[in-house]
Amino acid sequence: MATYEEGLKASPEEFCQRMVQTYPLRFSERFWEIFDREVVPKLPSTPLVVDLGTGPGLFVQDVARRFPGGRFYGYDQSPAMIEYAQTLDCGEARVEWRVEDISAQFPPFPPASIDLLAINYVFHGFDYPLPLLDQIEERLKPEGIFLLYDWLRTSLPEYLGFFDQIPEPMDMERRYLQFARHNRYTLSDLTWLLEEAHRFRVLQVYRMTRYHTLFLLQRASGSS
Repeated sequence: MATYEEGLKASPEEFCQRMVQTYPLRFSERFWEIFDREVVPKLPSTPLVVDLGTGPGLFVQDVARRFPGGRFYGYDQSPAMIEYAQTLDCGEARVEWRVEDISAQFPPFPPASIDLLAINYVFHGFDYPLPLLDQIEERLKPEGIFLLYDWLRTSLPEYLGFFDQIPEPMDMERRYLQFARHNRYTLSDLTWLLEEAHRFRVLQVYRMTRYHTLFLLQRASGSS
């Protein structure tokens, strides 16, 4: 899987800082209201949480604060991201950060062991996502939650305009370079892929912005 730094023409450290700066835009107050209402009550008090493509680790940190007795694993292919994540204070939770290209090898968790598996703003980077979904389905507990948060296909003018609202707006060349990467799926594409092509059960879908959607899913009844 190609790195975002390559697409953005940025160094790994520059891209990490951009992800830190834009984190509040992606994980807004509304996101955490939904998470606390829909996800937290479905998890045990000491969950096993896996974040694939964890970036600078801020999502793991925020979830770990809600579950201080949990076990957390954050994976990213960028050493710069993991280096930043290792500086975070995650309280009493047990957290492990690992440099790993999840497109090459899925982390070795036992079947039906994961309570919450999150993929935030990474799924669109998989050219062929079915093997990844196979692995998630196998390792997620029957009552576990698969949280998928990602870009939706929008028009070119809308997409280019999105970057006007972020800190240190991206130059126009970089916006065009990212357009093809981020505009892979429509909402109906993702719904079909998850429900029909792979038989996950959609619990909730939230259109967070015109550019982004949040899926909360579980294994379909009878899947193994």
